[in-house]
Amino acid sequence: MARKLVNTSCEGGLPAPNQISAGGFVRKVTPANVELFLLPDAIEYEGAVDPVKWKSIGYVRSPRTREVGSEHNGRPVSLMVRRDRSKNDETRTSFSDLFPEVGVRERVQKAAFIHKHLVYDDENLTVRAEKPVGYVRYPDGLEEEVYLKDVGVVKIGELGGNDRDDAKAAVKKYNAIKGNLRGCMFMDYDLNEEEDNLLFGRRSDGGIVLVKIDTEYTRVVDLGELAAKVRKVDEMLESVGFDPGEYDNLPVYSSISGHNVAERLLDACRLMDGKKEAEFLSADNAGALVKAVEAHSERAAKDQSMVKTAFMGALSNVLTACAEIVPAQRTRFATEMTALLAETSSERELFKEQGKIEARFKRIKPIGGEKDDMRW
Repeated sequence: MARKLVNTSCEGGLPAPNQISAGGFVRKVTPANVELFLLPDAIEYEGAVDPVKWKSIGYVRSPRTREVGSEHNGRPVSLMVRRDRSKNDETRTSFSDLFPEVGVRERVQKAAFIHKHLVYDDENLTVRAEKPVGYVRYPDGLEEEVYLKDVGVVKIGELGGNDRDDAKAAVKKYNAIKGNLRGCMFMDYDLNEEEDNLLFGRRSDGGIVLVKIDTEYTRVVDLGELAAKVRKVDEMLESVGFDPGEYDNLPVYSSISGHNVAERLLDACRLMDGKKEAEFLSADNAGALVKAVEAHSERAAKDQSMVKTAFMGALSNVLTACAEIVPAQRTRFATEMTALLAETSSERELFKEQGKIEARFKRIKPIGGEKDDMRW
């Protein structure tokens, strides 16, 4: 069943979150033995990034982020400086199974990529992301990210009156356009984004400016790469006698391109390297799993009209569990779930036995939120 796919890709290609290049910075050392790592397009700010010149202005939102004043080409400049989140930071732990653990270098590189691609401008609205300058490393090993502070903008949560109404309308438009900018989709997971992670301002002509900040938990999807992967997974599913088009655009699962089954399988591959992902998405593994879910749903559904809904519900349940298993064990977990699906005929029985299987595998985010110093 033919379906329309987006073919454009992110300009320059999108690095995987856990495969970002270790290069890309110019290293300088100050007389105080502080290392400055500057992005190539921000070398001119070398003097401003030297912490000896910083004057504290105050903390922003939390002790993790502070504003400092410095000097650039004889003029004052404000910088936003961020430290790493603490190990028990609520936001960090809540996202631990969605985003890989990365360091300051990788976060700055990701922010630079988003700054380059999250760009929009028309007669009424300008959208951009904060500009990263680089990061600093102190003699004791502490590292901090450094960004240029945008002037003339404030948090949306601080607005009132007409500005508040205009900001809400601008955010609605922003949410629509960020679905495809330069071949990328930007997905913001922070539930408080409108209040805390979007800044509002006005241009000289009265147009609105929105500035995205703190992009650590912004997911960037290369739409062209996603389309290519969806095609490959759909072909695999069709090779085992399953028609993925029958489940496209069903409201049970919200997907990016409408290809529910393929995208659900791809989502279950997060944090897996290319070899493990290919093994997981093979006909013998993912194909067999999907066919087993299909057969189970036909047995478990109360009537024929509920089969598709039952299928997507069961598939989502199994693949959500898959994504929480460490990558090295995920394919084996899927194989055991395939066997269980063939043996059960009700959702209650499936859930009961699935819990027993899950208990035998190591989880990315174990119950209780402890990470057990796991690495991948």
